[in-house]
Amino acid sequence: MDIVGFWPFAKKESSWQSGKNAVGLEIGEDMRQSEAYAQYMKCIGWEVEKIPGTRCQIFVRRLGVLGAVAKLQRTRLPLPWTVIDKILRKNRVILMRVEPLNCNFSAEEFEKAGYKSEREPLRATKTIRINLNKNPQELLFSFKRARSWINKLVKNKHKVEIGNFDKFFEVWKKATRIQNIWSSSKKDFDNLWGSFGENAFSITIDDICGCLILMHDKVAYYYYGAALPAAKGQNLPYLTIWEAMREARKRGAKVWDWEGVYDPRFPNPKWKGFTQFKNTFGGEEVWFPGSFGKMTLRNLFPTT
Repeated sequence: MDIVGFWPFAKKESSWQSGKNAVGLEIGEDMRQSEAYAQYMKCIGWEVEKIPGTRCQIFVRRLGVLGAVAKLQRTRLPLPWTVIDKILRKNRVILMRVEPLNCNFSAEEFEKAGYKSEREPLRATKTIRINLNKNPQELLFSFKRARSWINKLVKNKHKVEIGNFDKFFEVWKKATRIQNIWSSSKKDFDNLWGSFGENAFSITIDDICGCLILMHDKVAYYYYGAALPAAKGQNLPYLTIWEAMREARKRGAKVWDWEGVYDPRFPNPKWKGFTQFKNTFGGEEVWFPGSFGKMTLRNLFPTT
């Protein structure tokens, strides 16, 4: 897979916060830095600022008389901090968050730029990636405990739909209500997959289980997943992921990204359950540095 050429350390991304271990399943540009994701952010009320001389983009949310907040996610260091500061002043940003993709940098770089480590990251700080660049038999064999469930499930007849976004949203809404967790509005959901166009697809099985996959730079991101109690009772989520991986491979994906698993550095007990499920497929653990914040109240009254 081609690595985006702008970053000099693109092939040295760390899999641990020490920055000593290189990631095997390296990616190029993260989905959050894509044009499709920028379009989605615009649809939900954020403005997009491109950092000159790079392929990085900052998302800005205006707060009226209180200025604005901003975030720069899943990008590589080093960054042109002076240029970024000018963008923040122009937009009257009082709070900025940066969440890097790579760990192999000095903490002094952030300190000199005025950033401090935050206790609550905005995005998952750990994920698992799976190599999809195999034939289906090799891919299935590479799974851990998930393989046995998939082999059992494929023997039975199931209704599998690809690209029925309305059906997936219906299943997702039902599942989130049962679990009493957040889900987006239909408008925002449609804006999300609509912004990605052909690089987005959904999988639904028997109208009781499904997932939404977003693709960028040959990486398939498991963005949303849902399973009703009846689906969990039949272990259908295993079949859902298998069908999603097969479809992602057909569309050219080389890497599967789970988009977040439990991280003991930022413990959230609610994440342990689905992390156990994701672990049954094996793969490579990838750790991100976390979130770094900077508050600049003087940007409310910029002089230049």
